[in-house]
This record gives sequence, C-alpha cells and structure tokens, in this order.
Amino acid sequence: MRRLAPTFVALSFFALALMIEGPLAHRLSLLGAPPSLLLTCVFCTALFAGRTRGAVLGFAAGLVHNAMAGGSGAAFLVSGAVAGFAAGWAPRFVSPQHWAVGPSLVLLCSMLAKGLFLLLDPQPDLGNWVQLMLVGSTYNAFLSLPMYLLLVRATKAAQEH
Repeated sequence: MRRLAPTFVALSFFALALMIEGPLAHRLSLLGAPPSLLLTCVFCTALFAGRTRGAVLGFAAGLVHNAMAGGSGAAFLVSGAVAGFAAGWAPRFVSPQHWAVGPSLVLLCSMLAKGLFLLLDPQPDLGNWVQLMLVGSTYNAFLSLPMYLLLVRATKAAQEH
C-alpha cells in the first residue's frame, strides 16, 4: 500500500494540473507569463521516475499542450519530451532528496523546454519572449515546491517499508 503513495501524489497533481492548465492558466499568469503546470508536474515526477518515463510524460504533456493551443505540434512534443528526459536524467548527477533540487531542476528544464520551443517555432518578438520565458520558468519553479516536497516524503516513506 505504501508503494502507491508516490504514484498517488503524482497522479493527483497531474489531475489538478489538467483541470487548471486549460481554463485558468492565463488567469494565473504573472507579469504576462502563464504557468506551465503540466510540465512542472512532468519535471518533478521525472526526478523519481527516470529518463524514459520522463520523456514519455513530457511527450504526453506536449500532446495536451498542442491540443489546447491548436498548433505548433512538433514544437510542443519535442520540447516536452527532451526536457522530460533531461529531468529524469538529473538524479545521476544530484540527489533528489534536497528541497532545493526540485525547484532548481524545474527552473532549468522549463528554460530548456521553452528554448527548444523557440528553436522549433520562432517567435516574432524575441525580447518579450525571453522575458516571458524567464518569468514563466521562475514561476514554475516556485509552483513546483509543494509537489516536489510531497514526492520526496512519499518516496522516503515507500522506501522505508
């Protein structure tokens, strides 16, 4: 029963992100940058799930983003999959148990996903786009803290039993 705790935490946050991402994300924007709740969930989960699952989750989040945006499909899919893979690869270099690792990783992977998106789907106003990328990535990092801390706690509890 305890082994299901990390999966339950991740699925709960994914469900919440799906409910909020489409209809409310723009209302939650900070300085014009809406949060990317699905990718934030992908990056936090990938730290504990590994590279392959991170890439699959990122690809799935890209599919959802593409369905909501109605365009630039390849850019969403590739940027989500590559950034999810990178998040899943991070535990080879850092311990995911420290509280600052999760938000830092979400910040870097959000910037990676948005940078890849820019390469695949160039934007007309680069200065504004960079500002939105920095603000949005930082916003995602702060929003990731509750999920990340719950995943760390659930993973520790599952390993103890």
